[in-house]
Amino acid sequence: MHLKIGQSHWQRHALSEGHRQRQGFAVRLALILALREEQYEPQACCPHCGRELTAVEILRGFSDDPHDFTTTCPDAACSARFEATIVMFSASGIARVHLQFYCEAQVLHHLDGLEHMTPLELSREQPSLYRSAIVHCGALSAAFAKIGISYPYEEISNWQAKVTPFLGKMTDKEIASCAGVKSVEVRRLRLGLGILRFGKRPL
Repeated sequence: MHLKIGQSHWQRHALSEGHRQRQGFAVRLALILALREEQYEPQACCPHCGRELTAVEILRGFSDDPHDFTTTCPDAACSARFEATIVMFSASGIARVHLQFYCEAQVLHHLDGLEHMTPLELSREQPSLYRSAIVHCGALSAAFAKIGISYPYEEISNWQAKVTPFLGKMTDKEIASCAGVKSVEVRRLRLGLGILRFGKRPL
């Protein structure tokens, strides 16, 4: 009896946690679309068992090896490793290009030394690296900050209007990371509009 209750509670918790992660990632991608007018969708289908992975499963399957470009099939009976892709759509929803999807460790490893390149140069010369950095870190400045480098180029114009619909739906820190600004700037904007912080319910 206790075992069944414990298993049931764990299963509900795991499903709830997985749902929250998928929902949070979907909101993040929606913010990226609003900021950059490009929609990114990580995709992967296991070549061994045919399972199609969700974006969260792709992220979980990456290793911390900056030279390993594969994710892992979450099927316990398979566990094959293979490369994932990121599909870039225009704002109208038309698929434009399929690119290799890097994990965050690979992004940070390969960005080192590229801080002299503008966002436009990076997007043109390193399209997979650039889009993977946006998905994982939100903005190039946030990605470079993780390796101790201050990125000097502005990425998003008129960010205040673009992030306003997302205030209170994500943390100020995550919104700031995607917009390439400081958290205090997002907090100031949110408070000025009278919007409660993410996770706080009205009294």
